[in-house]
Amino acid sequence: MFYIRRFGLYHSPWRILQIARTIALYYNLFTYFLITVIILQYTLFFSFYRKFIQ
Repeated sequence: MFYIRRFGLYHSPWRILQIARTIALYYNLFTYFLITVIILQYTLFFSFYRKFIQ
């Protein structure tokens, strides 16, 4: 238990791995959210644009 004595409980390798996994998960969720928002914006924009053409 070298890491617990030196860095404390919150900086053990398992805790760092856990924090990294949660950061990666939230990053993936944020990018998927952005992609869906961009796709929705484009579809709304094209439907609005089509109304102006016709």
